[in-house]
Amino acid sequence: MIAIKMKPIQTKYCRLTAFLLTLFLFSISSAVISDSHAETGKDTAAAMVQADNLMQQGREAFNHGHFTDAVKCWQTAVSIYASHEKNSASVDARYSLARGFQALGKYTHALTTYKTLAAEEPRSEVRAGLFLNMGNLAVLENQPDDAIKYYNISKKLADQADNSILAAKARINIARIYSEQEHNGNAIPLLENAFKSLQKVSQSHDKAYNLIAVGRLYARIHSTASEETENDFLRQAYLTFKAASETATSIKDPRAASYALGYMGNLYETQERFQDALQLTHQAIAALQKVRAPEIIFRWQWQTGRLLAAMDDNPRAVTAYRRAVGSLDELRNEFTRSCNTCSGRSFRQLAEPIYLELTDLLLQHSAALDDDHLIQKALSDARDMMDRLKVAELQDYFQDDCVIALKTKETSLETVLKDTATAAVYPIQFPKHLELLVSFPDRLKRYTLSVSADELKKTADSLRTHLEHPDTRLYRKPASK
Repeated sequence: MIAIKMKPIQTKYCRLTAFLLTLFLFSISSAVISDSHAETGKDTAAAMVQADNLMQQGREAFNHGHFTDAVKCWQTAVSIYASHEKNSASVDARYSLARGFQALGKYTHALTTYKTLAAEEPRSEVRAGLFLNMGNLAVLENQPDDAIKYYNISKKLADQADNSILAAKARINIARIYSEQEHNGNAIPLLENAFKSLQKVSQSHDKAYNLIAVGRLYARIHSTASEETENDFLRQAYLTFKAASETATSIKDPRAASYALGYMGNLYETQERFQDALQLTHQAIAALQKVRAPEIIFRWQWQTGRLLAAMDDNPRAVTAYRRAVGSLDELRNEFTRSCNTCSGRSFRQLAEPIYLELTDLLLQHSAALDDDHLIQKALSDARDMMDRLKVAELQDYFQDDCVIALKTKETSLETVLKDTATAAVYPIQFPKHLELLVSFPDRLKRYTLSVSADELKKTADSLRTHLEHPDTRLYRKPASK
């Protein structure tokens, strides 16, 4: 009786126990799963913080010219975003990475990254910007046909997105390539279209700079145009720069205003209206009074020097040129840090015409002086200016400011020649003539020869070739010359 009575109770108890055990195990399982999700969430959040920090570190490194460090940071960030399927952040990181590759001169890597982004990006406006960058890279790689192809795609996408600024940029860049190829007939309609579309958009930084770009291309076309059309292009360039100046003034952008005014001054310079050109150039300099912009102001100081020299005001011209050189010295380190990979362009290429023109001006100035002390100073300054140019060349080559430190340890030429019967010949080659500065122990003398740069190089090459076969004695004629 007892056994029969206990059986259903035991069965019920076992079922209840099993049920409670199942609930207990389920609760433990749920807790484990919940903890697992929490841990995963924490891991993802920590990874995102790390990636975001790497992006910021990369931006700071890039802004200071440390492009390799920036690329390393961004590559790691891209990897983290991709592993956690953060697509939006990954796009931004890869875009930054492409810019880093571009700054390092790794154009193929940059182009590949942009192509991948353009293929994945659904928004027409963003794709337009990517193709614009691809066109810029193709230009740097000296592939104008590919550049035009990318710019045309960018233009089409920008038109679809109703982005007049992007579309204008693409048209301007295509026109620039055609202008450089002297296909002005293809360039002009693009510039006309860009100018009309820019007139319709609201005032902005991008509008001002695009108008400046259009004006510069019209000025270039004017310089090679026929007599029948040159005035039309000159007028269009002026109107475009004027519109850029008005835009810059309305948005209080001193740099854009300075560019517009300075380039307007250059238009007057080409027409030999020197006084008008000088007035506009002074306005371009005045626009920068409250900002530090050596990369702009040296251009207008140089232009001031040219204008004053053309007006036969050599003393003031020399002063203006010296100011331009001072601004270039201020710019040197920044230029070397940010532009030493920019399509082979160097600081020396930027500075050389200014140094040469100032040197020529100092030599001319010396010929007009009566005071021997002032003559010697002018000649010495001319020689020193060429030395500074050579230092810039060495810095570009070695990418090292130690050249300046070594320069300070040099012994002056006058010290070396003192109390000797020795003279040192210092040649300065200009396009149409050769200047020789001959240093004697007590003074400098200047000699001018009507020998062009091409003729001098040809003679030197001939001497070099014949010196390889001294037995023929054929080297004597070019050596004597």
